[in-house]
Amino acid sequence: MTYTLPANIAERPITVIGGGTLGRRIALMLSLQGAEVRVYDTDLTVAKAAIEYIATQRHRAVEELGGNPAVRLAARDNLADALRDSWLVVEAVPKSLASSRQSSLTLTSWPPRTPCWPATLRRSLPRNSLAE
Repeated sequence: MTYTLPANIAERPITVIGGGTLGRRIALMLSLQGAEVRVYDTDLTVAKAAIEYIATQRHRAVEELGGNPAVRLAARDNLADALRDSWLVVEAVPKSLASSRQSSLTLTSWPPRTPCWPATLRRSLPRNSLAE
C-alpha cells in the first residue's frame, strides 16, 4: 500500500492526542521537524505540562539529534481545535479501552477538510475490541 503525503505539510500542524509520558516524548521528537505541534489532553494541565517538558528537553534533543531549532508548540483541551488543519494525528492515550474507543469514535466522526494521516499506538488492545 502506498501513501502520498499532502503537498503542504510544512505549513500544517501535527497533533498528538495524549499528553502523558508517551505523548509528550512523541511530540518532542516531532517538534524537531519544525512544524507546529499541538498536544491535546482532556486535562489542560497535563497538556501544558507536556509542552513544558518539550520546551525544557528540546535543546538537548536538537544538540544530540539535530533538527530545526525553531519551535511552535500548543496545548489544547478542545479536540476540534487541536485537530483543525492537522496533517498528522498521533493517538497516544492510556491502554484504557473506554478512552481508546472514545478517541477512535471522535477521530472517525471527524471530517478533515484536507488529507490527514491518523496513527494510533494501541497495539496492546485487540482489534475487535474497538468495534464493539
